Amino acid sequence: MNRIFGRGRFILLLFILLFFVPHTVQAAEADEGISFSVNVDREGKEIYEVYASLISKNTYYLFLPSCADPRNLTIRYTGRVTETSIGQLDTEKKTISGDFSGAACTVTYKDKSRVTLICMQSSLPAMWITLGDASLQDVHDHQDTIFEGTSAALIDPGNEDHNFEENATAQFKGRGNSSWYYYDKRSYQIRFEEKVSVLGMPQARKWVLLANASDPSLMRNKLVFEISAQLGFAFVPKAEYADLWIDGDYRGTYLVTEKPEVNKKRLNLTSGHGILCEYDEVFYKDEEYYYEDINDIHFTLKDSEAEDGKADFEAFEEKENAFASALMESSDWSELTKLIDPDSFALMYLVNEYYANNESATTSFFWHMDGPDDVLHAGPVWDFDTCMRNGNESTSTYYVYQNFFYRNLIAYPEFREILQRYYNTLKPVFATSAATSDLLYAKINASAAMNYVRFGGLGEMDAKDTVFAATFEENIRDQQQWLRDRNTNFSLDQVFIRVKDYIAKASVASDGSSVTLRLLTLSKELSSVTFLVYGENEDPETALTFEGERQADRSFMVKVPYSELNGLGNYHLAAYINGSRNFPDAETDFTLTRYPKGTFVSEGVDYMHVFDPQYYYDHYADARSESGKDAKKLFKHFLTVGVKEGRMGSAEFDVFWYMKENPDLYEKYGDDYADYYVHYETEGREEGRLGAEEPDV
Repeated sequence: MNRIFGRGRFILLLFILLFFVPHTVQAAEADEGISFSVNVDREGKEIYEVYASLISKNTYYLFLPSCADPRNLTIRYTGRVTETSIGQLDTEKKTISGDFSGAACTVTYKDKSRVTLICMQSSLPAMWITLGDASLQDVHDHQDTIFEGTSAALIDPGNEDHNFEENATAQFKGRGNSSWYYYDKRSYQIRFEEKVSVLGMPQARKWVLLANASDPSLMRNKLVFEISAQLGFAFVPKAEYADLWIDGDYRGTYLVTEKPEVNKKRLNLTSGHGILCEYDEVFYKDEEYYYEDINDIHFTLKDSEAEDGKADFEAFEEKENAFASALMESSDWSELTKLIDPDSFALMYLVNEYYANNESATTSFFWHMDGPDDVLHAGPVWDFDTCMRNGNESTSTYYVYQNFFYRNLIAYPEFREILQRYYNTLKPVFATSAATSDLLYAKINASAAMNYVRFGGLGEMDAKDTVFAATFEENIRDQQQWLRDRNTNFSLDQVFIRVKDYIAKASVASDGSSVTLRLLTLSKELSSVTFLVYGENEDPETALTFEGERQADRSFMVKVPYSELNGLGNYHLAAYINGSRNFPDAETDFTLTRYPKGTFVSEGVDYMHVFDPQYYYDHYADARSESGKDAKKLFKHFLTVGVKEGRMGSAEFDVFWYMKENPDLYEKYGDDYADYYVHYETEGREEGRLGAEEPDV
């Protein structure tokens, strides 16, 4: 990798802007526009352009890279300048040269109008992206499009070994979920043709440029990565800061990070079938492969060792569903440890709960599995830009335990013991968070000042309801205080009391014929359990009551036939132990969505395929008027009125079409409609006859 010159050998020259910046003052030369720029060059060879941005009326900011020397700067301008408050004016070359390190420069135009030019600079490494034929607006308009012909360069005044020139061919694309749509400052991904070491991190092709636009401190991801690297995860992304320019436009303070992906230098899975997946409840449909598990939770395939990870993703799905099922059905901890790595789940829980990362509980976090013979692992850590002090959260706030997997895991005393053991060991590491924040503040303070001049937002509430204090320093101090208080107040006992010693479960049979009510108890012996069941719009005083029977695994269970419930709909289950009726010891909800076989029977014939009460209710006003939504009354109306008139009781059966398509039956039954309904249910379906015309697809 070629090294780039040191600081003392930079000559900053002015370059005319390639895009038009509208004149914001009343000037005779307004049609010429106003713009300012400099070029970074190497021994007379122009390399990187840096443009000034019009931030407020008549005020331009020239955001300089750390490698520039503002004490000896040459700036090029457009328009007809007659006077400058700083430096030497050359109207022929249209340049202003001088020391711009100490004050704002007032530039006067021929029509006596004035603009202010302010130079700002940080000490962070500077990264340039050049997009080739595309524009940044093209990237923003087409997030998932990969733009070829991109090049990148980096200069780190603190370590010349990190420097590389704009000679690497790369691909560039947008990155992010909700943040992509909410903020002007956006995250990106760059993929180099050859492996590149960026800022001393291990060589790789893919790198993520995190904007951290929703984070007032610009450091939450970096801070959590720093702490997590000390906790024992299989992989934690390395990350370093840089100021970023894209096609000369300053884009702010960015965190250049390793991408969570499967390879030897990152998440090192070795079976040949290793995969990285994501629990994703918001954007799962954007991925090529995703599934919905037995609890309606969605997982996506993010990366795999195999070129096509579909088969390995299916193996992951099978194991994850087995895990979810075991959480609901088993009280045997040893059964769970055959499916998961509890240590990784404990570490992942602690990091996310400690830093109050609500999104990990409600939207997404990573899992991985190293082939079908491996167990499920939680991690790597990722996405902490909306955590910690994201509004006015109490330092006694707890979120992540509410996640389905963690709520059920924490109910096991064995998992609680693992959590407590890890936290007792790692609490001193968590306690360094505020001090780490202070070090990061010193590192990025000047860059943050540039970032907030460029994008604004201080003293406001953003699109995600994140509160930004009036100054960057205030944001940092507030966050540090939150971290100190969090370390004092964080208590796993406070989490444990939120997860009861008893877990109520309701499992609906796949054919809808019954509901199994269970109470899992993992730490206490009980003498009795009473289950109360009532519909969402019903008075609890009228609840149906069922007594549970003790099982070998210490749980209590009762299987309730559909016929003993009150039809389809949403139900609430409350469990009471040892005869108490004061307050439920465990609660849950369940839904009946289908009628079981045998629900609509008359004279020994089950009409389940030719009669659907919802369909019948939707299509016939007289039935609605007479029967309402009472399924039994609707069925009676169907038998006494509908069948005689040849009405469709379900989308599956049209008696007139059935008569027409089966002339052999017409010879037998003639116009007796009732016989055709019975024939289809008792013989026709088994013979492969269709009950209605198949719709065009």
